Amino acid sequence: TGARVRFLDKQDDDHFGQVLSAGKPDLVVLAFGSNEVTDGLLYPMDKFRETLDAVMAQVEAAVPNASYMLAGPPDMASKNAAYGHSRAVVPIIVKNQIQVAKKRGWAYWNQYAAMGGAGSMWAWMKGGLGSQDMFHPTGQGGNLLGRWQYQAIIEAYTKYLARSAAP
Repeated sequence: TGARVRFLDKQDDDHFGQVLSAGKPDLVVLAFGSNEVTDGLLYPMDKFRETLDAVMAQVEAAVPNASYMLAGPPDMASKNAAYGHSRAVVPIIVKNQIQVAKKRGWAYWNQYAAMGGAGSMWAWMKGGLGSQDMFHPTGQGGNLLGRWQYQAIIEAYTKYLARSAAP
């Protein structure tokens, strides 16, 4: 709760690496961005990218044989119709995350796009999939996002297996 990638970057790198490698994960998924959205642009995007890159590098160093995925934030609603009932900083965070994920060769799951992009949380709230806090999905909405993320992982894995089997 309240996690931000810049907080994770302040952890003891050796301890973080030891704990992560002890789990022997095949896949590491980092999910950041939601709390950064609530910060607005108080934390400069160049620093955000730099910090995200550093944390991702720590993960790679700890578990070099794992696969990696960064999951982006969902849309977050706003009462401001001028911005399409969406917080304008969400696509900025997503764009920056995509840049870092591409740079590092990580898979990226775009939860914002999966939901429908700008204004989607507002629509989800109206349809019972988004909580009235304008931020979190309901149980039903969370289950839907979880299924979509799972399907995206399985589709990517299936494509990977097909590429690996090709001569």
